[in-house]
Formats: sequence, structure tokens, C-alpha cells
Amino acid sequence: MHITTRKETVLMSNNTKLVATSILFELHEQYGEAKWQNANITIEEIVATGLVRLQGQGNNNDFLKAAESILGVALPTKACTATANDTYRCMWLNPNEWLISMPIEQELDALEKLITLQNDFMSLATLNTDSRVGFTISGNEVVELMSKGCSLDMHSKFVVDSCTVTKFAEIPVILDHVKQAKYNIYVDRGLAHYLWDWMIDASIEFN
Repeated sequence: MHITTRKETVLMSNNTKLVATSILFELHEQYGEAKWQNANITIEEIVATGLVRLQGQGNNNDFLKAAESILGVALPTKACTATANDTYRCMWLNPNEWLISMPIEQELDALEKLITLQNDFMSLATLNTDSRVGFTISGNEVVELMSKGCSLDMHSKFVVDSCTVTKFAEIPVILDHVKQAKYNIYVDRGLAHYLWDWMIDASIEFN
């Protein structure tokens, strides 16, 4: 088992110094990122990533095309799927709602551009970065770990580029299958400590 911590992550955006703080390490001098690993599982906090929630008319092709022109990638319209390019990952939450992740330095620019969709469509774009904490879980036994946390069929149904709003470890999360043997989980900020502890405890048997 190996645990690393870092007190702060310093980023630059529009010549402004940003310090990304983590609720997880309020118990460890307030700032930082977290990484825990054993022989078969790695759990790490997602840092330097912005989140924008976009709501709009998923059945309106003009809206979808306008959003794609901003993001450079089409919003997914198939239930429980995700689309991505080098900058943005768009996760389907329901027919009229998406969670979009991006590098933190891009979030304000993306937000401003997505807000302009309101000029022509019934839509709403809001920042979610401060309200959610994300974790990446990967490793040889990650499918078994994920299966312990929820009732989804991780072995055959929840394939790469699947995403869903579900319960994991008995709490609501957004679950995203990023690539083979790698998942992202986004949880309400107030539940981050609980989920972190649960995942570590559940991973010990896979050492």
C-alpha cells in the first residue's frame, strides 16, 4: 500500500494564480491531492479538472449542433454514454442534461461560451467544480472493486464510454467508464471523505 499527499496544486489561468484545494485533506493541513494504491488497485483524486453542468433541449438538433460547435465534440444523446475529444468529456445524465469535464484552466472560457446558448435556446450552463469531488480508480482488479460498490454489470454491460447516475457504496454518484480498467467517480463534496474511506477499505482484499 502506498499513500501520497500534496498540500497544494498551483495552476495558471489568464495570468492568475489558482490554488486548487481539496476537501479530502482538510484533515491533512487543508490542501492537497490524494493517491492510494496497492498491487492491484490505484485510487486518486482528480485534480486540475473543471466541471460544467449543461442543461438544454436534447431533442433539438440546432441546440446540439450549437453546443458541438463550442466544444468540438457532439453531446451524447444515447442514454448512459459519454463522448470526448482532447479537451472535453461530455457525460449524459438525462435526455436534457450533461456533465462536461475539462482542464481547470479551460472551465471559465467554456462556461462563458456555453452560457451564450441561452441567447437562442432554452438552456443553462453552471459550474459544478466546487460542488463535486472526483476520483479515478484503476488497476487489474478494478472491475471487481466497482462491482462491490454497485449493482451494475461491470463485466459486460458497463463498457468503455458508458456513464450513469447511480448509487455506489450506497451514495449517489456519477460513474464514468473512461477506458479499459479505469473509471472516474464524481460525488457530492460532502460525501467525499466517506467514499474515499469506503474505496480504500474495499480495496484491501485485492492486494
